[in-house]
Amino acid sequence: MPNRTVALKPTPEQQAEIRGLLRALPASVTCQVYGPPGYRVRGWAGTPLHLVDVLIRTREDAARLARELPAHLALPPVWSAPRPPDASIAWAAGYMAVKRHCLPVAGLFLPAKQVDLNALSQVYPDGSADQAAFFLGARAYLGSFWTALSTSAPATLRAS
Repeated sequence: MPNRTVALKPTPEQQAEIRGLLRALPASVTCQVYGPPGYRVRGWAGTPLHLVDVLIRTREDAARLARELPAHLALPPVWSAPRPPDASIAWAAGYMAVKRHCLPVAGLFLPAKQVDLNALSQVYPDGSADQAAFFLGARAYLGSFWTALSTSAPATLRAS
């Protein structure tokens, strides 16, 4: 029989620390009992976070989520985002793909600094104009995100 590692449930002190880091967010934070170990962060209904449902695993992820989430929410939707005049559907797909990659519904939170553009889900042939437009849209989202993070994070972040 293979030797399996069993993830231990975090202590009450560890759980309180994670919840403390996320206390500024209108979201529930629960320790995962079943499935992958970590904490499930779900936005409350009636708040801008109502669509957020991510899994975080570490204290560092909790701090990054608390810092990055206001910037993700501050960005305009794709239909009102500043875009080049010749932007195509592929550009819009790239713009939307980054947020889905960082904040997947019921998936593992990924900090924006760890986004690998080549890992984004896209269906365009390598070297095509559509693939180039997709990556331009993704870069546009990340550029807007970093700008929003630098302007909004200090005012909205209570946990560090």
